[in-house]
Amino acid sequence: MTTYGESRTENLHEDHYWLFVDVESTPPKFYPVPFWWIANNIKEAHEEYLSKHGGHRKFNNSSKHHAIPHSRIKSWEDNWQFMSSKS
Repeated sequence: MTTYGESRTENLHEDHYWLFVDVESTPPKFYPVPFWWIANNIKEAHEEYLSKHGGHRKFNNSSKHHAIPHSRIKSWEDNWQFMSSKS
């Protein structure tokens, strides 16, 4: 949802995460993403999308849907180490 988009800076002590799961892979692939990163990424990607369409959604301005393609999260695949490195 676009409402999750928010300007955030890197938080080395993050304790909230989104876990994306590719269930079409065998075995499934996991993408643990820190909340600060995904919130910032949603905001940036949505702003870029709106700028390409004159500040509006292409089809429905009232929609809050926001797709997150694999290409935006692929660098987080099995990136569990940051979760255990908190101090």
